[in-house]
Amino acid sequence: MICSHCGGSRKGKVEGGSEDECKSLFHCIEKAREDWWNAKIMFEEATQDDQIDSLIYKMNAYERKYIYLLKMAKGEKLNVFPKLR
Repeated sequence: MICSHCGGSRKGKVEGGSEDECKSLFHCIEKAREDWWNAKIMFEEATQDDQIDSLIYKMNAYERKYIYLLKMAKGEKLNVFPKLR
């Protein structure tokens, strides 16, 4: 099944339950953050010009996706960050 939040695949079916959708959006945000971070790490280790160019593109794309999903969560008034003491 395709995730309605990020376009990625997910297992199972979400049927109108806001809790499931919150978990799904949270999962999409975490995955986007992880993808962005991994692209940054790979960029730091890249040596070839084509590889560097490709990773710059990926970093920008993952960053924009992450920001988009955070804005979506904010619009739905979801708390995606744990409360700090």
